[in-house]
Amino acid sequence: EEVLAKVAPSYFEFAKSFFSSGNTMHCYHMFVADKQFLEGYCSWLFPILFELEKTIRVSPYPYQNRTIGFLSERLLNLYVYKNQIAIAEMPIVYFT
Repeated sequence: EEVLAKVAPSYFEFAKSFFSSGNTMHCYHMFVADKQFLEGYCSWLFPILFELEKTIRVSPYPYQNRTIGFLSERLLNLYVYKNQIAIAEMPIVYFT
């Protein structure tokens, strides 16, 4: 919360209600988007992640080292819903 309030204060109040509602999540951080969306999203996301990186202790467990990745998945949802960006959900196909 502190990092979001510091780096992206215009998202802070929305984030509190968005994350407490707990009814929306798009995982895997996969999307197809135009350049304008990607530039806007990245210029918003990476300053938050770089600030978070300073405050998070890395776990000795390899899977938990994905903490920044997990947080970025949640932040994608926040960005999309705060900016009322239209999305289309598609099935995920796994190849083995």
